[in-house]
Amino acid sequence: MKTLVKLALIASLSTSAIAGELNYNRTLVVADSLGAAASSWPQQLQAIDSSLNVQNNAQGGRKTGDVDLPRDVRCGGWFGGRDCVVLLALGSNDTEYTNLKIASGTRRLIDQAKLLGAVPIIVLPPVHKNSPDMERVRKYITRAAGQRNVRVIDLENVWDDSRLTDGVHPNASLSQDVAFYIYDELIRIKAELGVE
Repeated sequence: MKTLVKLALIASLSTSAIAGELNYNRTLVVADSLGAAASSWPQQLQAIDSSLNVQNNAQGGRKTGDVDLPRDVRCGGWFGGRDCVVLLALGSNDTEYTNLKIASGTRRLIDQAKLLGAVPIIVLPPVHKNSPDMERVRKYITRAAGQRNVRVIDLENVWDDSRLTDGVHPNASLSQDVAFYIYDELIRIKAELGVE
């Protein structure tokens, strides 16, 4: 019976966010090492607009299957709610995962964010020269987001391989550009939802 109730709750939460749900009072970033550097895009995002109250839970080596959002939230002292956004910026370490594991891990994280009452948004990892299999990973993350009617911010639109520190991680300048891009996308998403 508990399983049926949980599935019904997940199904009801899989609809798109409605006006009033996206207030940007708190922003949790769950990311891999692309968001973990000293001058990372989550830190830059906080500098752009301190009212976002960004909590960066980025860790190097993270994969979609390794993250447990309720555990991360408790450990970080951050609690969900209708005024919270969860930016799920994972996938760049998932190239050895099967397609099913990528999609199911992404769906699980989206469902966890919704069960916490937060609005999940996928931050899609870029394809860069050192990770050619990322097209496949991106495809299954995007598919999972579509199945849950979750918006996607695609880093491919701003990524520049010539501005990486080690062939993988963004330098401070690229991190800043990524932060401004994500900020603009958050504003666009907010406008689409009709949130003031």
